[in-house]
This record gives sequence, structure tokens and C-alpha cells, in this order.
Amino acid sequence: MTPLERQILFDIAMRVGRGLELEPMLRDSLSIMLRQLGCVAGAVFKWRSDHPDKMALVQHIPQQGLPLQFLQHVRQALLPWIAAHEETDPPPKVITLLLQNEGTAPLHLHIYNLPHFGTLALLRPGAPLSYPLQQSLIPIAEQLAQACLSHDRFQTIQAIQSELQLERERAQAALLALSDSVISLSPEGCIQLLNPAAERLLGVKQQEALGQDITNVLKVRNELDGQLIDLKDLLGLGHDRPPAESLQNQRVLLDQGPRIGSILELSLSPIQAMDTTKRGMVIVLRDITTEVETQRTLEWEATHDMLTDLANRRAFAHRLEQLFRSAHTEARQHALIVFDLDHFKVLNDSEGHAAGDELLRQVALLINTQTRASDIAARLGGDDFALLLADCPLERAETLARNLTEAIAKIRFYWNGRPHPVSVSAGIVSIDSDTVSPQEALSDADTACYAAKEKGRNQVLVYRPGDADLSRRKATLAWITTLEHALSNGRFCLMAQPIRPVSLTTDKEHYEILLRLNDPGSALITPESFILAAERYDLMSRIDRWVVEEVFASLHHAPEHISVAINLSGQSISDQRFEDFLQQKVHDSQLNPERICFEITETAAINNFIRAQHFMKTFHGLGFRFALDDFGTGMSSFAYLKNLPVDMLKIDGSFIRHVDQDATDRVMVEAITRVGKVMGIPTVAEYVERPEILATLREIGVDYVQGWMIGRPRAVREILPTLK
Repeated sequence: MTPLERQILFDIAMRVGRGLELEPMLRDSLSIMLRQLGCVAGAVFKWRSDHPDKMALVQHIPQQGLPLQFLQHVRQALLPWIAAHEETDPPPKVITLLLQNEGTAPLHLHIYNLPHFGTLALLRPGAPLSYPLQQSLIPIAEQLAQACLSHDRFQTIQAIQSELQLERERAQAALLALSDSVISLSPEGCIQLLNPAAERLLGVKQQEALGQDITNVLKVRNELDGQLIDLKDLLGLGHDRPPAESLQNQRVLLDQGPRIGSILELSLSPIQAMDTTKRGMVIVLRDITTEVETQRTLEWEATHDMLTDLANRRAFAHRLEQLFRSAHTEARQHALIVFDLDHFKVLNDSEGHAAGDELLRQVALLINTQTRASDIAARLGGDDFALLLADCPLERAETLARNLTEAIAKIRFYWNGRPHPVSVSAGIVSIDSDTVSPQEALSDADTACYAAKEKGRNQVLVYRPGDADLSRRKATLAWITTLEHALSNGRFCLMAQPIRPVSLTTDKEHYEILLRLNDPGSALITPESFILAAERYDLMSRIDRWVVEEVFASLHHAPEHISVAINLSGQSISDQRFEDFLQQKVHDSQLNPERICFEITETAAINNFIRAQHFMKTFHGLGFRFALDDFGTGMSSFAYLKNLPVDMLKIDGSFIRHVDQDATDRVMVEAITRVGKVMGIPTVAEYVERPEILATLREIGVDYVQGWMIGRPRAVREILPTLK
């Protein structure tokens, strides 16, 4: 090696040894070569597959004003190898080109291959480098390539180390913020790390726990039987067993620390080296106590009544279905008892719902004390309770029901210092192989219960197939389901029948709104078929609300010359909630009240005279009119008449049908008409179906008539087109 070669290599080695970055090292190395070899420019290129020219300029001298032709000649000289890729067909170790430059000294371009890295290009004016010198620069180029590759590897390692450090910091931050408890163990089961969540859960600091056996710091029990769990056995530590592979979400109970008794999910993952050698394990403990308790609460609430803690209707129906199946598949006999509190509505209305709720709780507690583990006591809703007795003959169920009714009757219930009598009525049915369905069993028990209530309350009645009275009551109860379905699914509809003056002509139209039940399997059903059931089971107020809603909504847009009469039941006029509802409807609708006449039967008015008088005076004062329907059927009709704000008397149809033939009927109609004229109250005759009847009524002086001869009922939408 010549002194020049040694000098260049020494200077380059010094730059590399100083640990300079790649570009400064190359700049210094190029400066040395240019100075020692008499070159005017130099450049280092790096192979880059993602570069348009497949090589990128890494460093060059001079820094400014590098001849463009210099770069073009280098790329052109290397073009064959660029196309073939340097890795598969590397260029020669040295290429020398003469660059013609008219008017100036010739320039020689020397290109050296930097193996596996790139290319070194030197531009020398005048004579080219001598052949020996060119050859002596080849090992220098190879050394330079090694230095560049070393720098590349060093930078890669640095980048990897930086990324690893960043990942380590991220992992540490995540570990600190993690709500789950993390414990890192050595292969022997000694603690190497506790995150802050684990410190809080176990009540121990990491510094105190480091190096300790896991069994000294963590103690857990089996969730099902409460037995202490051998952690060494669970984790595969000791006992000449291989380490555990993994565990996922095993539920355990914490048996130490400030949160003893907490429900945990324990997961285990081994830590493995690249050669699959196990380096320890990580335990993750997730406190799921709140989740489990919430889930248990939701499950409990889904099957229990919140007020009484008894089973709810859903759980009752599920158990009833089970007993029904066992009765048919295993020939077992069970019993169902349905209880209904007597006079509960009176207590609720007089003392408020808080009093009613307290009584329900006391009765539920008493019923629940009489159940076996195989039985289920349930609150079906309102003041209805039920007992399902598994494997219980009817005689035992009847004895139990009587004992319970007697015990409940002994409850001394006081509210606001006032005593309230307590009693229940009960209906019993057998669940056996003859039972048609769970729904049928409940319906039969309900029938027996309501029959017991009507026989004097505080009674127990057993449902027996073939009992004619119970069969009739059951038919009545069947209407309740039909009516509930009709209210929920829009199966009610409204008809309208005209009421016209006997003698006068007028352009005003007045109609009575008539309710019908639309049964898909038959013709329209009149209220006479279902009104008794609706009144008995307190549905009339809901039905009256529906009628008022429909009529008010449509009458608001109907012509002013049309007025209507709406029938109201005795239940509605006695119900403060219905009165409040009607007051709100009046306020919201802004209807002219003179267009509406409320019809109330004479019987309903007399049976609850004080309440009827209050209701009628309240709304009469707002401008609404009132008609007494079926007038003349009561013995004291005339006595009450002068104390009620009545605008119209509707003579009962039983007097009208044969008024032209029966002298007694005629006298009754004449008397009512005469009283009406004296008091200034117009009269209306219903059931006018023959011309002879109309002629007789005209002779008597009845003011208005209604019946099929006057006009048959029509769908109300034909008269009030805006009605839904």
C-alpha cells in the first residue's frame, strides 16, 4: 500500500471511529480524497429501489454548484446496472470515462462500486488517475462501503431501540392506568411486579411484595363452595408439575386485603422466550363484583315483584307452565290458589297509595310464610296474589287457603291512627291431567275467586267443572280479555243515531253516539252483551275515556250545526280520575260545550246521587247539557229530578214499544211528559219503530223521538267525516 493509500484510509478510519453520522462522515471522506487525488468534485450514491433513478444522492462536494453534467454522466454510465438491479448484477469495481469539454482541459469521471451500498464518483481535470492509483482506490471504496453499511446498521439498531423504549414506556403507562390488577411472577412463582391496581386490591405495596411467593400475597376461594384454592396447584407451581399453560376468566373470591369477598376473574398467561423457554407468568385479576351484583339484581328484578319481594307474574307463569307439563307427563296433581284483597280500593282511595302498598307488603309476608321450597308465592298485579302448590291435593290446598284467609283477617292494620279491616277472597283450582292449559287453570281460579268475593267476601271457593254458576261467571270473565284486547287494538267503533223533533223543523242535527264492539267473527256487538262484565271489573271508565277522546277529536272540526249525545256510565261519574280527565279534555279541545250532551241513566244517578249531582253541576256550569236516560224505571224518579241539572228526559223504551196499545204505558209517558213541561225539560222517546207509535207520541206532546223509523244507526264517520 502506497503512502497515499495509507493516508486516505487512515483519515477515513478516523472519521468512522469518531462515530459521526453517515452524511458528515462521507463529506469528510470525500474532502480527503478530492484533496489527495486532485479531483474537483465527488459524490456518493446509495441504491434505492423506491427512487425513480434507483439510486439517491447521499453526499457530494462541492456542496453548492455541483455540475449537472456530472450527475447525468454518472447515471448514464450506471444505467445498464440500474436496469438489472445492483444486487443481481453489480457494476464493475471501477469505471473510467473521458468527458469531452471543448475549450477547456479534459475531465475524467472515475466511478467506484461501493459493494451492497452504492457508488462513489470522482471528477478529475486533466489526466486521469493512473491505473495503479485507480486499483489502489478499490479497497478504499470497499472500506468506505463497509463504513456506510455499519452506519446503516447502527442507525437501524438505534431506531429499533428507540421504538422498543417507546413501547416499553407505553406499556408502563398502560400498566399504571389499567384498572385490572396485574401480577408478574418468576418461573418459581415469586412476585416480580405489581401494578397500582394490584396494590390497591391486595392491600400491599410492590416494594413489600417483590420476591415473595405468590401464595403469601394472594389468597382466593372457590366461588361455588367457598373452599380455599391451592394457588400453586392452580398455577402449576411445584408438586413436580409443569407450569400452567394458561387460564382464562376463572371466577374466584378474594380472601384477603381491604376488598375481601370481592368476586374476581383470574386469568393466567405464560411469559415465553424466543426458544419457547418459559420465563415466568402474568396473572390478571379483574374485579367483577359490581357487574355480578348488578346482573344478579337485574335477574332478581326480572322475576320478582319490587313492592312485595314475591315472584312476579312472569315467574309465576313460567312455574305454572312447568306444573302443567308435569301434571300431563307424570300424572302429578298440583293446586293453584288465587287471592284478592277485599275493599282494597276503598283503602287506596281514602288513605292513599302508601297505605295500600304497606298493606300489600304485610299480606305478602304472611302468604310467603306458608310456602314450601317447592311452592311459589306471587303477586300477579294490583291486589291479586297467587300460590302455586306442587304435588298438593285439592283438600290440602283448600285447608291452606282457609287458614290463610283467617290469618289475614286477623291483621290489625292502622293508618293515620284509623283502623281498617283486612280480608281476602280466594279461588282454588286443581292442576291435573284434565287441565286444558295453564291459562285455563288461572281463568278458573279467577272465576272461583270473584265468585267467593260476591258471596260475601272473606270466602274460599273451589272451582269444580260443571258448576253452572261458575260457568256463567267464567263467561263473564272471558269478556274482560275481549274488552282489554279491544281497547288495546282499536276494535271498538262508534255509530250515530239521529234524534229529531216531533213537530218542529230545524236545520240542526243531533245524534246519540252508540258504542259497538267489532268482532271479526260476527256482526257488531252491542253494549248489552258486555256492559255488565265491564262494570263488574271496572272497565267502563276506560271505555268511556276512549269514546270521549274519539268524539272530541272529531267534533272539533265538524260543522257547528251538528251536536251529539255521549253516554257515560255510573262508574265514570263516580270516578274522580275520570272527572279530572274530562276537565283536561274540555280545556284542551276548546269545543263549544253546548254541542255536547252527556247521557246518564236514571239508575246510575240515583245509586250515587251525591256524586252524580256534583259531576252534573260541575260540567253543567261549563255549558254542557245533561240527559237522564231510561227515565221512569225508578220509584223515586220525580223526587230526585228537581235536584239535578237536567236538560232532557229520555223516556225508558219499555214504555214506548207499546204506547199506542197499552193504556198503562200511555199514562206513564203522559205523566213524564207533563212533568217535563212543568219543569221546562224537553222529553225524548226511544224505540220509535212504527208510525202508530209516532202518532201517539205526537198526541201526548213528546218533544223528540229516536228509533229505527226515524233513522237507523250509521257509522259515525259518515256523519262526522273527520272521525278516525
